Amino acid sequence: MVTTRLRPGPLYRARRTLHTGADLLTDKQKERLEALFATEEHVEVEVTWGVYQAMIAAYREPDRGRGRQLMEKLIDSVSRGVPAALSEIITLGRTLKKRAADVLAYFDRPGTSNGPTEAIQRAPRTPTRLGPRVPQPHQLHRPITPGDRRLQTPTTPSIVKSPVHRRRRTR
Repeated sequence: MVTTRLRPGPLYRARRTLHTGADLLTDKQKERLEALFATEEHVEVEVTWGVYQAMIAAYREPDRGRGRQLMEKLIDSVSRGVPAALSEIITLGRTLKKRAADVLAYFDRPGTSNGPTEAIQRAPRTPTRLGPRVPQPHQLHRPITPGDRRLQTPTTPSIVKSPVHRRRRTR
């Protein structure tokens, strides 16, 4: 049997690069993105990446007033006049328009974070060891071999009184 190893596509190879801010890209990453965006096949990815970069730039802007202006401009640009082929951007624009007050509040209240709220709402990643241990399914259904069996014996032997040692009742 001959197995062929599939090579990952260009989107898969660029997945981490697409999550990197444009100002942090290395020369190799820039070349990878240029090659990715050179074809018409990935136009939607290129537009989405551009919107992502504009959003990151607004949040990274040191001047909060300027950052707010950048975000307002971004919300305005993605909430109307987007081609129908960019359905994800249309959905993002609709959501940003609806939640604009919440999104823009970041620029009015510096240092705010929803981290504590996220920490409360998430389930713990590791199970706690306080409760009883629940056996796994493979532990419940495995056959018990004779070597695994234990004899059930009482912890203390019962004491049997002999008839000689019985006390006689006196009346």
